[in-house]
Amino acid sequence: MTWLLNKKRYKKSYNYERYEPKYETVKFSDESILIIDKTRFSIDRQYYLTPAPIYSLSGSNSAEYPIGEYEEYTYSFSSFTTGSTISFLTSFTNKPIVCIEILSSSNGLQNVSHFVKNINTTGFGIEFSSEFSGSIKYRAIFSSTYPAIVERTPDLPASFYTASAGTFYVDNSSNANITYSALPTTPTNIFISPEDVGNNLSQVNLEVSGSVNVSSSTINISSNTVSYINFIVV
Repeated sequence: MTWLLNKKRYKKSYNYERYEPKYETVKFSDESILIIDKTRFSIDRQYYLTPAPIYSLSGSNSAEYPIGEYEEYTYSFSSFTTGSTISFLTSFTNKPIVCIEILSSSNGLQNVSHFVKNINTTGFGIEFSSEFSGSIKYRAIFSSTYPAIVERTPDLPASFYTASAGTFYVDNSSNANITYSALPTTPTNIFISPEDVGNNLSQVNLEVSGSVNVSSSTINISSNTVSYINFIVV
């Protein structure tokens, strides 16, 4: 449903708590778009009171994207380990796509390789190529369609991504061209992680190389691999 409002006649209201969000798209006469929580919408005299937008898009060619499920969290390993199981802070309704970024290491192993496994709606497993102690950032996303708008909680609340995501299969290859639902602009970040489905991936490193555009990117792999590769593009 799309509402047509006079943009000069609205202002923000304070947040409310303990409500079930009902997202709506509001389209103004200048063609800009806001995605808002309808449960926080009210009318005060001659003004429309709306909450801060969930996401905003400007311009007549702006697309309307769904709100995706997303979790971005920095997780620390206080002691050395070669693997662990991590639980999501909030469960997903379906199996999400999970990507890992290594942030720091207490023994200088910033380039340690990793893979994820056993992903389900409540968490996932992670394995490292050698003993690891330090911090990682995991990103997990699920949406029935992409691109999707996601809030980067809990690490960066009120910060948003327009994201595409997926999984591609590598059949004994050291490079691949991944394709995804087109983003409105060239992506600024591509997060990638191998997902173990029976092969030992502990010595595999991935990097983005070559061309990157709104709907495809090129990935280099450190050695020939038979594996699934998860990616989140923002």
